[in-house]
Amino acid sequence: MSITQMSIPIVARSIGKKMNVTVKFGHEQPATDGEVIYLPDLPLDDVKTKVLGLGFVVHEAGHIRFTGFDTDKPISLLHKHIRNVFEDVRMEKAVMSIYPGAKKVLCELVDYLVADNFFEGGGSDQTPAQVLSRYLLYNLRTSVLGQTALSQLAKASCDDVESILSDKGMTRVHSVMSRVVTASSTLDVHHLALEVITILEEEVEPPEEDHPEEPKNEPADDTDDGEQQTPDEMDDKQSSDDGSTDTTEDNTQQEVSDGCLDKDAVQAMLDATEDQLDKDLFESIIPEQLDEAIVEAEENGAICCGDGSADVPPLPLGDHATVYASAYKQTYALRTRLQSFVQATKRVKRGTSQHGRNLNDKKLHRVKLGNPSIYRTRQRKKAVNTVVQVLMDSSYSMSDRNMMGLASNATLAITAALETIPGVRVGAAAFPGRQADVEPMTLFGEKVKQTAARYPAIVASGGTPLLPALMWATRQLLSCNEERKLLLIVTDGEPFESEACVDVMSQMKLNNIETMGLGIKVPSVKDLFNISACIDNEEELAKAIFSMLQDNLLQNVA
Repeated sequence: MSITQMSIPIVARSIGKKMNVTVKFGHEQPATDGEVIYLPDLPLDDVKTKVLGLGFVVHEAGHIRFTGFDTDKPISLLHKHIRNVFEDVRMEKAVMSIYPGAKKVLCELVDYLVADNFFEGGGSDQTPAQVLSRYLLYNLRTSVLGQTALSQLAKASCDDVESILSDKGMTRVHSVMSRVVTASSTLDVHHLALEVITILEEEVEPPEEDHPEEPKNEPADDTDDGEQQTPDEMDDKQSSDDGSTDTTEDNTQQEVSDGCLDKDAVQAMLDATEDQLDKDLFESIIPEQLDEAIVEAEENGAICCGDGSADVPPLPLGDHATVYASAYKQTYALRTRLQSFVQATKRVKRGTSQHGRNLNDKKLHRVKLGNPSIYRTRQRKKAVNTVVQVLMDSSYSMSDRNMMGLASNATLAITAALETIPGVRVGAAAFPGRQADVEPMTLFGEKVKQTAARYPAIVASGGTPLLPALMWATRQLLSCNEERKLLLIVTDGEPFESEACVDVMSQMKLNNIETMGLGIKVPSVKDLFNISACIDNEEELAKAIFSMLQDNLLQNVA
């Protein structure tokens, strides 16, 4: 299953990561500050939201990566608008070169907008500035970006703009457009847009051509030696004068051939105000449409969430060494059982084969019996290559019956025990956190010995936001290269949106992420997880965890 088939928030965050851009959720409206992309919480699965949201992420990530925001100021609104059209095309072409999936995402966005009749073309209600901007937008997106859904609109826009510009003006504009694809920076397209403005100005008022000054010739004497012209000579001169009239008529015909030039319309282009130009597609239209799509999806019962991430300060420092030493003693039984099982599965299996290089002296007698299996063989089973993310429920209900203390100790014990197994990488987090849906306690790459005091610092509060916690954990696990990926959830009961959680865990399984649940004094945990166990005290932990992990953590070595 492709990552693009996962829940929308996970896909959006993954695309941002591929393009080295941060995507944050939980904001009121889609926006970017030139460094980070901000999104509202998105539905898990909604076609319209997916097309609009992912298209917005790819486009804005492209601006963050490739657009120079310190370019010279535009000289007019039309110049700014044309520059934006050119820059969007140049930038999206650059994005496609580093992220192959970008073309599909952006084409799907344009396909949707065309089908929804968002793009307009033709009609007498177009302003001259809209005629030009649509011509540039539709034709460049079709020819340069391969967004063929705009082909018919591109063709119609050509007829519209040709009714305003002269043939020469059209040729010059087309020349500028052909250079957009080779522009290497925002400054380049700034100058290309400026060229279009110059072309329009020269359509209205052509520059005066510089002609070399003709030498003044004195009128020649029509007669030699003062002789007067004969009537025949005068007729020849008149005939010559008539020839100049023919030249004037040719010039008039040339002017008629350029008669399509509408100088008033061109001047209106140059003087265009904001309401005479189309709104920017990604600055206002896409965010507005995305907001509407989210509201519509929620009205139809969709569940919206982010990926559980937020910028929060680290948990208070504590005596990690003391806490870790205590946990290390408590995990002796679990560590011993897991390490013994791993070692047993990794032992070399010796035997014999019919083919090989090394003879087994003790098996040579088999030759007389017609058994050719006399060569030594050694088979080492596959090593462990697993990453485990532990999620601990820290909701308010965990404060009853000392369940928070039991869960905290159990999570620390599990994390500390797994860390000691070669080939296993482990991380742990609590949900909800202080200022976010998830509070990391040990991130991948950190040592439990250096983070142990964070576990008892977690205080029970709030509800049980398992859904965004699942999103966060999925993103963490999918970023790892280990073949085996496990998610272990320590909880005391029913989460919010339990049906949606089950759907997400099904998607995770299709992406080779196995989920397991450890119930704290609640046997009903088995109703939520296919693989589960329940404990009432710390003494039951080793047996419960080992029963779940022996068939999953070590599956690749069996």
